[in-house]
Amino acid sequence: MGNRLPRQPRQTDFQICLISNNCIKPRQLSVPSSIPTSNYHLAKLTIPRTLQVSDSTDLTMPAPSPLKIATQAVERLVKEEKLYKTELSTQTERVAKLEADLKKKDANTDSNAEFMLKQEQQAVEETKAIFEPLNKRISEAVARLEEQIATAEGGNADADELTKAKESLAKAPKAEA
Repeated sequence: MGNRLPRQPRQTDFQICLISNNCIKPRQLSVPSSIPTSNYHLAKLTIPRTLQVSDSTDLTMPAPSPLKIATQAVERLVKEEKLYKTELSTQTERVAKLEADLKKKDANTDSNAEFMLKQEQQAVEETKAIFEPLNKRISEAVARLEEQIATAEGGNADADELTKAKESLAKAPKAEA
């Protein structure tokens, strides 16, 4: 008896469970007869009562603390500044390459190389113009973060958030320089 093979599932053996009104109601799943039931990997689904979501369960995330918001703002702005610096270096390299190509005046030089050079120079100037307001926003965000750190140290703040805030504050002046 122990070596018996399980019987072949029938069309009515498959069940799905629907959760409604805080209770489980199994419903039979009809399988089209044209599809062999061996292709279905369905079994009786059971959901423990502890995993059910009731109407009174609040699934929303708690609001982030002001310290966390200030920390994320500084991190985002420092990252943004780093990306703009990378973009600026890439653009200046392209300008230098285009200027070198124009000085050579090769036969291979593109006919609109002067136009491309002007466009690249304009892009460099626009990127440089971003740094002044960005640095101002970074300094404002750093000031807000310093205020939040002082407030958090006086109160009961999460130690992990406070540590992360101090690390972000330490990174900010390096990125500004």
